Amino acid sequence: MTVHRHFLGWDKPVLHLCADLLKWKVGDQIPDLRDLWVVVPTRHAGRRLREALAARAASSGQALLPPRVLTPEQLLANAGGLPVADRYQMQVLWVQLLRQVPDPLFEAVFSTAREDRDFGWFLSAANGFIALQDALGENGLTVGDAQNTLAEMDKPERWAGLAAMEELYLGRVAGEGLQDRNRARLESAKAPSPAVLPRRILVAAVPDPVPLALQALEWFAARLPVDVYVHAPSSLKDGFDEWGRPLSGFWKQRLLPIEDESIYLCAAPADQARLVAHRMTSAALPASDVAFGVPDSQVVPFLESELEQAGVPTYNPSGQSLANHAFVHLLGLFGQFILEPTFDNVSALARHPDWLVRGARESGVGTEALLVALDRLQAEALPASFHDLQAGALRLPRLGNILRPALDWLQQQQDAFESETFAAGVLGFLASVYEGRDVNRLIPEQRVLVSAASEISSLSQRFDQPFYDHLEVTAAERMTLFGMALGSLSFYPERPGTAVDLVGWLELHWDDAPFMAITGMNESKVPDSIVGHPFLPDSARSALGLKDNAGRAARDAYLLEALHASRKTDGELQLFLGKTSSDGDPLKPSRLLFHCDDGQLPARAKTLFGEAKAAQETVPRSLTWQLQPEEVVSPDSLSITSLRGYLACPFRFYLSYVLGMGTVDDRREEMDPMQFGSCVHAALEAYAASPGMRDSTNVPGSIEFLQNEAEGWMARRFGKSLSAALLIQREAMHQRLGAAAFHLVEQRRQGWSIVHWELPVEAVVEGVTLRGKVDRVDRHDSGRYRILDYKTSDQDKSPAEVHLRRAMGDEPDWMLVASDGVVNRWNDLQLPLYVWLLKEKLGQTALSGYFHLPKAVTQTGVSEWEGLGEAQLEAAVACAAGICRAVKDGLFWPPAEKVKFDDFQHLFFGRAADCVQWEGES
Repeated sequence: MTVHRHFLGWDKPVLHLCADLLKWKVGDQIPDLRDLWVVVPTRHAGRRLREALAARAASSGQALLPPRVLTPEQLLANAGGLPVADRYQMQVLWVQLLRQVPDPLFEAVFSTAREDRDFGWFLSAANGFIALQDALGENGLTVGDAQNTLAEMDKPERWAGLAAMEELYLGRVAGEGLQDRNRARLESAKAPSPAVLPRRILVAAVPDPVPLALQALEWFAARLPVDVYVHAPSSLKDGFDEWGRPLSGFWKQRLLPIEDESIYLCAAPADQARLVAHRMTSAALPASDVAFGVPDSQVVPFLESELEQAGVPTYNPSGQSLANHAFVHLLGLFGQFILEPTFDNVSALARHPDWLVRGARESGVGTEALLVALDRLQAEALPASFHDLQAGALRLPRLGNILRPALDWLQQQQDAFESETFAAGVLGFLASVYEGRDVNRLIPEQRVLVSAASEISSLSQRFDQPFYDHLEVTAAERMTLFGMALGSLSFYPERPGTAVDLVGWLELHWDDAPFMAITGMNESKVPDSIVGHPFLPDSARSALGLKDNAGRAARDAYLLEALHASRKTDGELQLFLGKTSSDGDPLKPSRLLFHCDDGQLPARAKTLFGEAKAAQETVPRSLTWQLQPEEVVSPDSLSITSLRGYLACPFRFYLSYVLGMGTVDDRREEMDPMQFGSCVHAALEAYAASPGMRDSTNVPGSIEFLQNEAEGWMARRFGKSLSAALLIQREAMHQRLGAAAFHLVEQRRQGWSIVHWELPVEAVVEGVTLRGKVDRVDRHDSGRYRILDYKTSDQDKSPAEVHLRRAMGDEPDWMLVASDGVVNRWNDLQLPLYVWLLKEKLGQTALSGYFHLPKAVTQTGVSEWEGLGEAQLEAAVACAAGICRAVKDGLFWPPAEKVKFDDFQHLFFGRAADCVQWEGES
């Protein structure tokens, strides 16, 4: 074997040294390096090397015929033979196998039974097996090889089961006319078959090659010279093996010459980004002299944002994920809908901006109107599924007339997906959503859109291969696979000429910028490590000779010192680490930062565990703007029940009853208190309207009638197939109505008859029409009348407690009322106004009270308001007149500091009065 190891030194970045290394053919003729292979650690390193060679040739006025630059993995490319199974085919084959293996084998591996496992579970398990095969395959090992080594360390029956499953899997791969990926790589490593052999191979600063690639290099070394170049001085030759890989024992003991002054502890990822951007901009460094390392991906979006604000464009050479692109996000939502057409999935899809625009166009309304209709239908009909939503749209035509065209269009997309080929269904859905949309390829964002569409088209067509039909993979299962694959799609936008690179840890070594700032210098990022692997913990990796945590630590210790040493005379290296993650989880400093002299350790510990640095002081939150409610004409009619809102808070009353604002919970799964009360009211109204029931003294018959009426109301509103939550509420309603039936019969036996129900009342007060509806009026055999209001809340308060509360001393006179020698203020006016409005009709001042139907059914019954006399009725009318005058005059200020039930609390930060700019405010 002809392998020669050389040391380049590290007084300059590795990119410069390797570019210098390839200059020996420069002469009078065009440099021709085509018969030379250069192995570099990553694709990014290869791109940088080719750029550097081209720039040097151009600077000398020459052309260049470059060498072939490739990564260690590219040495293992399949040379021919049967096609290699791709990841998606591997997933399907593993899923099918796991579904069909004998139960004893399944239970030996998973220590659990197979019953009730869905496709998602099997797919997750399949990915675990593929990851195990890939980890072993990097060293040319199989699960059977691992079994022989690890059987004594772990459960032997488990590894025997894993090995048996792998053999079954390999048989299925061969049966489909395919090659297993790792077996194909192993064959390529044992006997590479390039079309043309190179004259020489240079392994250029590759500290962590795939071990299997070294087998391929050994094959080449038996036939031609292979030179290994290490970016380090020869004085450190004992720290590397023959392939230039750092030795863990050497680098674990080596002290790294990192100065405390170059380490910056920050609170969180956002603080790291702020401080990095601040240091760069304050130093006025040109973009070409700067590189940023981002081992922790959490820092990336913050760093991009901070640099953009500073006018510095950024570029990620590893590409940008398409996972958050509108196309991909839309398809992900559509896929979830196809897999599970629940209301939540429909709602999520409808909120995608592109779907919303298309759906609104289909319905002929604005996007806001479509969403409002969807939210209100959900709140009223509580659909659990797409089918429930469609049925609810039929039952509630005032909302359904808006929604049905958009829902019908979505149904068409669902039907088309299930009837077409997979690719046709996916692409047809996208074509329907984006129908009529123009694309301008001159706009960068539009070019990304085209790139995304192309990637999606290519990916979707892969799932139409006969392979998937042969194995009877369903459309839903293909959609699951497709959804996972979408997350791995990436694109590579054009690099702005003035951009600074945001480079991953393993790519940083080949960046030659003199100023380098590395963020995320925390444990598990640098060095990275594997903890708690289900099959291959670190001890097992070490036993098998796989890449273990000690090897990763040695590699990263070497890389950190190489980055530092190559900027020692011309440049600067700065390291940033965080105390917490974006979620607030504590982070540990990288262990590499403790590779210092014992005398330096106390100061280093103080730096790493001291006060976190930030680019700017934290400023307390404050209001930067105020809400400016729209001014509209006050209403000329009000409901009697709305008056309690003005008494609680005039400004919130304005929002609710003048502007018509309110909250809609689009995630409710059960009836809210108002809907629950409406259902009870409907049953009691039907009871009162039935001559045979309102005079009945038959308790079982009354119970049956009320419960049937409630069930009918729920069926008309929610359909016949009720969710579990609604079934529970129905049972609770049965209990309350059962108790109510007993009291209704008992009241009838005591001489009370229902004579009016849902009785409308109204009067004009101060030019405002007050309207209401009395739940029930009873007449006693003695001639007395009683006005009752149904209450289904769990609060067992008397009418007086609900309507009155202690005056604070700052209320206007019209809001006050004397009762039993105590001055109170009105809290509600409902019952007194009902009594006043019906006085003439009934020919007397009626009794009043509540018919309570609380959760505790033992408390069901009538609670009369004792002590409501003429003086209190006059005070109630005066209070109503005061409210009507205030509403007509536009007096809705100031807001109350606090109310019991506040639908608008999320609008205010602090005091409501401070958050609103109100015209006419004193």
